[in-house]
Amino acid sequence: MPIQLARLGIQLCPERSVLIRRLLEVVGQFSQFTLQLVVLVKQQLRIADGGLGEKGLGAESCSYGLQDLDDITMTHWNGTILGPPNSSHENRIYSLTIECGPEYPEKPPIVRFISKINLPCVDQNTGLVLASKFPTLSSWKRTYSMEILLLELRKEMASGPNRKLPQPSEGETFQFH
Repeated sequence: MPIQLARLGIQLCPERSVLIRRLLEVVGQFSQFTLQLVVLVKQQLRIADGGLGEKGLGAESCSYGLQDLDDITMTHWNGTILGPPNSSHENRIYSLTIECGPEYPEKPPIVRFISKINLPCVDQNTGLVLASKFPTLSSWKRTYSMEILLLELRKEMASGPNRKLPQPSEGETFQFH
């Protein structure tokens, strides 16, 4: 949508006219970039689920927040799950990391327990939640949120045989390389 300078009563010498046209092209490209940035920010705000987990307004048994408040890509998150009652996880607090890559929310995040936990869906050497053994990740939908992810992990802890699995000593952590 070029601006008609003549209609505005502005007359330019040919050299300035070319310069102005080029400047308008750059501004147009910048506007397109700005629009793409706004779309990206809105998409990233979806990651934060409106900040409910950070503000304590989501589920009481789970919370999450950015590892670094200066992380403008909103990639690296911390999560916390309170162990479900009447299980071997009761009264335990589990810490996790959640990495939302560039394709999130189309692709699931990478979830890793920091606190040692014995669950079939968690790699016992790295703490990585295995998508192949955790349906929420293996059948990921873009509408899922971090809160849903954490709540589903908590449900996994409370399910059938998992609720009575022996757990590592409290305070043990997975060693990251």
